[in-house]
Parts: sequence; C-alpha cells; structure tokens
Amino acid sequence: MRLGFIGTGKITSAVIIGICTSKISFQKILVSPRNRYIAQKLKKRFRKVNIAKTNQEIIDKCNWIFLAVTPKVGQKILPKLNFRSNQKIISFISTINLSQLKKIVKKKVKIVRAI
Repeated sequence: MRLGFIGTGKITSAVIIGICTSKISFQKILVSPRNRYIAQKLKKRFRKVNIAKTNQEIIDKCNWIFLAVTPKVGQKILPKLNFRSNQKIISFISTINLSQLKKIVKKKVKIVRAI
C-alpha cells in the first residue's frame, strides 16, 4: 500500500502520525511539497515518509490518495491531476461533495469523504 497526501497541513500531519505509530502495514507515504516545513518534519520523524516533487508524482506513485487541501485550492489543483481508475481517494475537503469530486477526478475511482 502506497499512501499519498495532497496538502501538508495539520490534518495530514495528524493522519500520518496516526498511521506511522499504528500497526497499519504500508510501503511508503508520499507527501506534497507545498508546506516544506511540515513535510521535512514528517520525513525526518518517519523513515517511510518521502516528499514528492509535484502533486502529480503522488498520483502517479500511490494507490491511496488523501486530499487535505482547502476547498479553494482543491477546485484549482484537482482538475489538473490525472488520476488512475484503480486508486482510492479519501477526501478531507469540507465543502466539495462526492458528486463534485467524481466530476473533478474524471475517473471511476472509489472516493470516501472523511469530513
């Protein structure tokens, strides 16, 4: 299981800390480069955490995608990303509902809202 996080703020930090300190089995975690400070802290603390160069790299290399950006940022960046149909998406974006996400993603993927 390869986990990717688009958005590197408090929610992403909390979820990654929870995953890395649990017994959940995964190969690696890839985080977006947006907040370098938080991304570097997570990478330094957990050996399986790496920082992607771009958000598309996360989509290309991970099969579980966590969306943890503001609604405004989500509307701007998500349509530019090329998702794959075998991916699972967990969204923490508060005001973008499932039907809106499906239109934005443009692939038949499993999407769950966690907020």
